Amino acid sequence: MSLRKKTQVVSTKATEFPPHVAGFIPRTVPDFVDEGDYISNIMIALEEGHNVLIIGPTGTGKTHIIRRIAQELELPVLEVSFTLGTDVTDIIGRYELKEEETQWIYGPLPLAMRYGTLFYADEINMARPDIVSRLHPCLDDRRALTISEHEEELIRAHPRFRFIAAMNPVELGYAGTRPLSPALKRRFEEIIYINYPKKETELKILKNRAKLKDESILSRMIDVANQGRRAHEEGMLSTPPTPANLIAWATLISRDIDPIDAAERTIIHQTCDSVDSRDYLRGIIKSTFQT
Repeated sequence: MSLRKKTQVVSTKATEFPPHVAGFIPRTVPDFVDEGDYISNIMIALEEGHNVLIIGPTGTGKTHIIRRIAQELELPVLEVSFTLGTDVTDIIGRYELKEEETQWIYGPLPLAMRYGTLFYADEINMARPDIVSRLHPCLDDRRALTISEHEEELIRAHPRFRFIAAMNPVELGYAGTRPLSPALKRRFEEIIYINYPKKETELKILKNRAKLKDESILSRMIDVANQGRRAHEEGMLSTPPTPANLIAWATLISRDIDPIDAAERTIIHQTCDSVDSRDYLRGIIKSTFQT
């Protein structure tokens, strides 16, 4: 779809940004097959100055959507992908030794606020409480960040600064995730849920991005993926099969490798972390392809 450019959030020239920031403007991002009008809804939310939270299972295109929007708006997207090991310095900055001098190096959040870029907080529900508390004043009407580690410097957000976060659904039991605190959650004016595409849409994605064009085989692969996704919801698989897993699987099949053999080298080991789960998915694949 054609994205609309709005004057409030769009940058007119990449040269508005210093080189170390302009380098984060995405290029050559593939089209996103948007059956839920997610891009349009997020664009409207950004134009209204809202903080946006995207919730969806792994592999549903959350990061793809953000990069697609940033490319169209010609805005850098500064990103942090939270893990249990992410600490405040990864977000705010730290002192480092540069050319025999100790220099303060700004983290992605103050850079995004200063220069008016998109800030993307991936897996935000893995963020530690000490990090979350630093995000609060950036997301409410203060739109400011105090860097106590750097002479109490106060950074006020550029009018173009936008904050977008993403997370996997807590109820699906992803490792390390937790519910967002009420104080953080209420700072997101818009919360958008996305899910895996419908079968016909996923078939279109695979035909466009995989070398395999046999619709009969691709259709059965999607049936396997959908059964695997339900198995993940029931705790049988550690990771739900994603379109990327299917593309990898299809690539091997396109080399005249048997679908079941190709699955052993791709989707089975990409989504399963135990003997029992591998046997379970292997059974689904065999019953699907041997009928």
